[in-house]
Amino acid sequence: MILACTGSREFNDEGVVDLILARTDDLFTIRRIQVGDARGLDSLVVVWAADHGVPFLREVCHWPKGPSTRQERWMAAHERNQRVIRGADLVLGFYARLEPSPGTQDALSIARAEGIPGFVYQGGVWRPL
Repeated sequence: MILACTGSREFNDEGVVDLILARTDDLFTIRRIQVGDARGLDSLVVVWAADHGVPFLREVCHWPKGPSTRQERWMAAHERNQRVIRGADLVLGFYARLEPSPGTQDALSIARAEGIPGFVYQGGVWRPL
């Protein structure tokens, strides 16, 4: 199974990531994890994958060079989110706080539009995507 993970830059609960990724691997055998290149959740996922010998693809955001508009930066992040989600069999989203982060919301919206199943962790609760 190809797993896509997305989450807040402020997400720092390593225990939740360890538990959920281990359980997901036990249930489905993760062949690859696709994740972004931000701090927070993305970094925790990469560490978990490396520690457990699970291949991962870290999608880098191609930020605009030089001065750019907010729209240009948003489009760069959106394009990276599309690459993270593309081809996934399951998506897991992690929010650091009760209010959603825009980048994570964007990635989860892409997954919904593609019909990819998933779950979202927010405020200590899991819910379907």
